[in-house]
Amino acid sequence: MKNSDIISNLPDNITEQILARLSIRDAVRTSVLSRNWRYRWTTIPHLVFDTHHSTNPALDLDGDKLVKFLAQGSVKKLLPSTFKNLYYINFHGLKYEETDSLSSVLGLITSSPNLTKLVVKTRRATTIGATMMWKTVAEFLAGESRSIGCLMKLRYVEMKNIVGIGPEMELMKLILGKSPSLEHMKIDLLEFLYIEEKSKILKGLIRFPRASKIAKIIHQGREQI
Repeated sequence: MKNSDIISNLPDNITEQILARLSIRDAVRTSVLSRNWRYRWTTIPHLVFDTHHSTNPALDLDGDKLVKFLAQGSVKKLLPSTFKNLYYINFHGLKYEETDSLSSVLGLITSSPNLTKLVVKTRRATTIGATMMWKTVAEFLAGESRSIGCLMKLRYVEMKNIVGIGPEMELMKLILGKSPSLEHMKIDLLEFLYIEEKSKILKGLIRFPRASKIAKIIHQGREQI
């Protein structure tokens, strides 16, 4: 049997174990091994975009590096139009300075029709002029919210390290307005924020329209009316 045939006919449990131990970059690259491997990496149900090792069946990569990687034209050609097996995404360390990055994030989320849980942790900006970039990205997200479809099965959302910048608020507004099955959106605000700043963020959130009649916004274990 040829080597390519051996690779193509590996049992599913073996290919899943192989993919679970690869970075997202290397997992996507397995698409070129054979026709049978083209979309194999997309069958992993958990994607954790982080720099830390995970023992769960997940693909690990820093959130900011990941979205830049997915935005590359050569990578987009290897991606399927939908990720039907994906039900959990964890973006650990997402930056809000580039529209291309946020476009890739939205693309992955909206291309996952069975997504039920989403976790997004903000990374503090280190870019000079980030404030102007945030304004541009916030306007981009506001525009995208008018064109993307609903996140039909999304039920649980966690937003971490929130400081109340425009893009964060627009992303949460988009999620609340596009998730008819949403049950909980848990908000973790950055600790160093003043009480007045935290209050302003929470008041803004509870005013956002919600597609789900049962959606609750949770902060510090308490529901925000």
